[in-house]
Parts: sequence; C-alpha cells; structure tokens
Amino acid sequence: MLLTLALALAAPLSQAPSTFSPLFDGADLRGWRGRPHLQPHAEKLWSPEKRSIQQREWNADMEKHWSVESGEIVNDGAGVFLTTEKDFRDFDLRLEYKTVAGADSGIYLRACPQVQIWDWTKEGGKWELGAGKGSGALWNNIEESRFPSKRMDRPFGEWNTLRIVMIGPRVSVWLNETQIVHQALMENYFDRSSSVPESGPIQLQTHGGEIRFRNLKIKEFSSEEALKWLTQAAPFEVMGEKTWSPNPGNYIASFLFETEEDLPDWIPRAEDFEEYLYPKGSLNIQSVRVNGNHAIVEWNGFPVFEGEHSFLGSVRASARHIRDLGKAHWRPSEYHPWKPVGEATFLLENGMLTGSGNFGRNAFFISEEEFSDFELNVDVKLNSGGNSGIQIRSKVDEKGKVSGYQIEIDGSPRAWSGGLYEEAGRGWLQNLEDNPEGNSAFHVDEWNHYRVLCRGERIQSWVNGIPCADFRDSKSGKGLIGFQVHSGGKTNVSWKNLFIRELGPGK
Repeated sequence: MLLTLALALAAPLSQAPSTFSPLFDGADLRGWRGRPHLQPHAEKLWSPEKRSIQQREWNADMEKHWSVESGEIVNDGAGVFLTTEKDFRDFDLRLEYKTVAGADSGIYLRACPQVQIWDWTKEGGKWELGAGKGSGALWNNIEESRFPSKRMDRPFGEWNTLRIVMIGPRVSVWLNETQIVHQALMENYFDRSSSVPESGPIQLQTHGGEIRFRNLKIKEFSSEEALKWLTQAAPFEVMGEKTWSPNPGNYIASFLFETEEDLPDWIPRAEDFEEYLYPKGSLNIQSVRVNGNHAIVEWNGFPVFEGEHSFLGSVRASARHIRDLGKAHWRPSEYHPWKPVGEATFLLENGMLTGSGNFGRNAFFISEEEFSDFELNVDVKLNSGGNSGIQIRSKVDEKGKVSGYQIEIDGSPRAWSGGLYEEAGRGWLQNLEDNPEGNSAFHVDEWNHYRVLCRGERIQSWVNGIPCADFRDSKSGKGLIGFQVHSGGKTNVSWKNLFIRELGPGK
C-alpha cells in the first residue's frame, strides 16, 4: 500500500511524559494483573460484580504460572497472560526476553495479538506457519504484512532485545537492534472490519515453554511527540509551499489530527464513518491517495472510500502535508514511451508490469525518455532467490547492452535491496553491509515500496521508508530509467504504481 505519513499541525496538542517509565521494578508484579485472550473492552460490558469475581480467578491463575526470580519475570509456559493494569495509547516499548525450544509467545498491543515470539527452528514444528521467518512481526495480520523482513532471533538461552513503537494503528518493531517491521498496519484480530482500539493494555502472552522477561520500560507519546516521531521516521519529507503544485494529477496526502474539524475543508469528511474515528483528543490518521481521477481514502488504516473523486479542485498551495508524485506511468494510454530490451517475457496489464524468463543476458523494460534530476516511486514484488533492479541515468548501446546506475532488488539471503550497483561498469558502489536497518527493509514475496531520488551528483534510495543508498558520483547526470529481469531463469518480478516527478532547480 502506497502511503506516507506527512503531517499537518493544526491545533494545540496535549502533553504527556517524555521519558521512559519502568513497567517492572524487578521485585514483584505490582501494576500487572491476569487476563486471557479476550476482546479488548469485553470487561466494560460486565457488571462490577462479575468483573471482580473474574479478576480474582485470573489473578489466582497468574500466581500459579508467573513469578519473579532474580529481577526477571518468569512464566512456565501456561496460564493467563500477564497484563498491565494501565491502558496505553501511543508508545515506545522496550524489553528483553529469553525463551526455550518449543515455546510460543507474543506481545499483545492494546489487548490485540500480537508481536510474535516463537521457536524459529525447523524442529519447533511450526515452519508451515512461517516460524522459519523469525520472531518480531504482526503474525495475526491477514491483509497486511505479517512476517519480519529478516530473522534476527538469537539462540535459545540468550537474551533478545525488543523495541515496539505504536502510533495510531501503525507498528514498527526492532529485534536485536535491527528494524524488521516498518510502520505496518496492525489489523484488529477481533473485528477486521474496523481499526484496532485507540488504547488498551499491554499483555505478555505465552504457551508451550518457559519464557523470561526483564528490563521492561515504556515511553508514552503525547500527540505532539507522536507527530514529531512520525516526522522523523516518515519515509518522505514534508512538502513545502514553494515545491507544491496547486493542481497535481497524482498525489499522496496524510493527516494526523485530534478532531475532524482540524482537517482542511477540501478533504473528504467522515460523516458516514464515525466508527473508524478515535475519540476526541486521540491521534487520528487519514490517508488519501489520488491517481488521476481515482481516489482511495482511509481512516485509521481502514479503507472507507474508493472511486471517482470531486475534491481536488480546491487544493491550496499552502497544504504542506501533501506530496506531488508527478506523472503516473504505464496507464493504457501511456505505454508507448517504454520498450523491452532483451529476451525476457514482459507482461504489462492494468498498470502492472511482470517480467520473467530463462535467458543468457539480463533483460530490461526501458524508458525512451531520459531523466536527469527526479523522484521515482514504485511498488515491487520479487520471488525468493530472484534478482532485479531499477536502472537510473542509464544507456543502451546499439547491441542492446544496458549500462548505468542500478538500485538493487535482491531476493537472496544477502538482502542488499536498495543498494547502489553499476550495471556493466564498476559493480557495487554502495552495498548494505554496514546498514543493518536497510538490510532488513525488503520483504521477499510481498509488495515493497521503493523511492529513488536523484539530484545533481547525489543518489538516494529508500525501501519501505528505510534509507538504503546515499551516494555521490559524477559519472552520469542523465539517462534512461529501466526495470531489470536478471538472467538465469530464477526471477519473477512485478512492478506497479510507477510515478516519476522531474525536479527543476531548487526542488
């Protein structure tokens, strides 16, 4: 899904603690209670008497299976989940855990499952469920990404560090200092027709084997701090007035607000979608993607509108929270500026290009137009073991040989997607050996978003919003754009949502 998190600061925002607070003091389980896998707000529907009786039963079960040893929370692999008494909204959670073979655990966020922790070995018996991909991702997702970009689990018996940032319905996860989930939309397991709750407890879930936790702490974000964090972590910078075209044909807009009244008056309203809005004072996210006359609108991650729109005409140049994507390519009337080079089979249908085949030399789908300074956005899906790339500022000789800069698309365990390579030239200019976050950005067999920015001698790339290449070189300042199918017959690759915005002076 092609979304950005550019921001609009419209109204004064509330403050909250800006430092980390411990969730566990190392001595006892004060601040925690027992609670099983249950609808987030189920207890609120019960009478006070029923809540009291049920909580006593849960706490008794908790005391059988949860304990504290030498500053560590220990669970024997059974029982209710250890649950914070306090609810949390937007936060940065840090903890360490250590588990054993056969264990299966997780971290429930706002009482929703879950950031997965499990036995990632083949002997654990859950490879068919994806355990071999590793821990740390939103395993209960169905439509959205559910696996980590890279397996970062340490061997059993060693401590793992886990960081989880949740803002609105979006979650980012770091496992052992490597980001493996980047702003993924967390689906509501209990009601997939609506967004996750705007607040709820954190739960430590476990079954199947012993797990230990320590050094649990949390930082709660005020709305202002959440906006600041998203600004710093956003895959795209915020658009300024001077670079914004008042009448774009293709754009992405995202808005974070506390009340619907904070929105610009031209944005589609949510009169019919009140169930998708968090209460006043909470952080709401609305995203709008427009391709020509077609629009997709989401509220808090839930799609509420798709179709022909009529709200573009009143866009104001001062709307800094909007990104102009430039020209959309590969529409039926716009196929002609592109051509295949080489023996690959290219299928271009409904705006999606797929390349495959078994041949002896790399093949490409190349633009006929040359580009100098530009921003390129495209979504890419590549099979495991495949290899591809995005050619930029490149050329084709009379024999059909393509040469020039290439942004890597790598389906191998090496995982250098987003690195900068020179096809038929110097080879690697900047790989991802020293960039662990970039090394973990790409998801094999899933759609990934690439952004490439060329300005002067500087070439930059982002994969799923994570910076990968940042390189200066003067060899070529202008050339063709192309999409590669690597030789050898192991590659099946698809691209869609291709936008190219040419940059003039100062843009």
